[in-house]
Amino acid sequence: MSGDRTVTIRIPAPLLAAAARAARAEEMTAGDFIRAALAERVAAASGAGDAVSTLRRALRRDFAEAADWPDLQRRLRAQGFVLRAVEGRVWIHTWPLERRLLPLARLGVTVEDLTLLYRAPFPADGREVPRAGARPAAAAPAVPFPVRRVA
Repeated sequence: MSGDRTVTIRIPAPLLAAAARAARAEEMTAGDFIRAALAERVAAASGAGDAVSTLRRALRRDFAEAADWPDLQRRLRAQGFVLRAVEGRVWIHTWPLERRLLPLARLGVTVEDLTLLYRAPFPADGREVPRAGARPAAAAPAVPFPVRRVA
């Protein structure tokens, strides 16, 4: 017999719907999401904390003080983490072993918020970030068709 107990609670319909949407976004069931949210709140109230809460506290300053995506990656790597895009979502990975830990959204940080903050999309594979020594693309001619010179 497990230590789990079934509990019946009243949750307003809008809150339950929001929890279900958030759970889908994190690829969790609504029940798992609600249990995780409850565990995080209890851990925060008791001062202890689970792994996600501990990670959130450890990285909070890095997210707050980073000037841009490369600065954020540098700060995260200093603590043994890195951000990676996987199947359209950004995940926290260990560094340098590159083990996937959890989606960035589980830390309470969204890619959309960071994109607005840094004024640039997440450089998923490095193509969006100019490489050192790279030349900018040649400007298009002012006249879009050939001009014949008159002598």
